[in-house]
Amino acid sequence: MITTLHNHRIVEIYDKYLRTEVLEILRGVVWSCIDIVRLGYTDEAEGRPVVLITGLEASQATAQQAVNKIRALMER
Repeated sequence: MITTLHNHRIVEIYDKYLRTEVLEILRGVVWSCIDIVRLGYTDEAEGRPVVLITGLEASQATAQQAVNKIRALMER
């Protein structure tokens, strides 16, 4: 299940502080959409918030490198 997030602190933090850094990390990756969503199973009350990036197929190494950098950024 994927649902949108509205009044969640992560959306505010992303919009205010992290968007520019995420875009810098994705330089060189062909992407079409970045969303902050809840991702989970249908039997869960709420999924966990994630950064969902939709794009063209990239090499596994390129995609994993971007994921690792964005995760580290979000954990900071």
